[in-house]
Amino acid sequence: QIVADGHIDRLPELAALERVRGADHAAAVIAELAAVFGIAVEAGALALTPGRGLTDALWDLHVRDAGERGPTGDVLARAWQPIAAALTDEAPRPLVGSEGWCAQISDFFARLGVPDVHVGLDRSGAWRAVPGPIPWVMAPARETPLNASARFRLGRMAADFRAGRGLVRVHGAERIAGALRALRDGVLGADAPGFDGPLEPARRARLHVVAQALDAPIAAALRAVDESALTTEAVAALEAPFARTADRMGLLAAGAPDVVFDAILRAGGGSPAARLRAVAASPGARALIAWAIGPDGLAAREAVSPGDRS
Repeated sequence: QIVADGHIDRLPELAALERVRGADHAAAVIAELAAVFGIAVEAGALALTPGRGLTDALWDLHVRDAGERGPTGDVLARAWQPIAAALTDEAPRPLVGSEGWCAQISDFFARLGVPDVHVGLDRSGAWRAVPGPIPWVMAPARETPLNASARFRLGRMAADFRAGRGLVRVHGAERIAGALRALRDGVLGADAPGFDGPLEPARRARLHVVAQALDAPIAAALRAVDESALTTEAVAALEAPFARTADRMGLLAAGAPDVVFDAILRAGGGSPAARLRAVAASPGARALIAWAIGPDGLAAREAVSPGDRS
């Protein structure tokens, strides 16, 4: 909270307190982050042993932003995959990359808690996520190393494949709210109106069919949720917490906080002084630092660590 309130200069004090408590790992993480902003902190080297991967339980407990919790976020987290199936007309048709490189990307996503990702190459030369019923990651057609900048993008993509964030980003809050209402109507056996906001009749009809085959927990969640949680405004309210979760995932994946904060803050020149000025004006960036050096960030980092980066 001290850092979130803007007292970045107190990072050395916090690191000293962690060392007194015997929490050398926490002190080292604080020192690593402080260096990004040109703040010297005495701490030992950061040594990380291979983690077990980010399980659903760990993600929900340590990474998912509190603003995602509630009737709207919880029902979307359960129902986004059936909605994706109903809103997706066909799978991507990417170029085929080398087996080794695609496997490297797939393994990286598995460590972030997103198994069974399909990887293809995109002629546009950009990384992008396709959050459909089968998760696709489109990689640049020209194979490039998974450097910190690429890992930051992949971490944010991994957030797209959780809790429906990617669907809201691709289709918009109004369309996803309409899809949630159509799915709920299908579960309740209500007649589908010919048109509901942005959803075409054929799309609503498909959602009604999908509703008949939902798993019991998803159907129960839809029956229980109040209509007020399925409005465009309720879904749009998730966009800010979704972004905070994505930044956390990007920081976990990159393993290079200087690259992450340059991307988030867009600090000119990427110098420690520029970052420090930018973070002073960014409550979101300070909240990300506070999360990273707190118990949730430390637990998540240990889970996804590939081993000692020193």
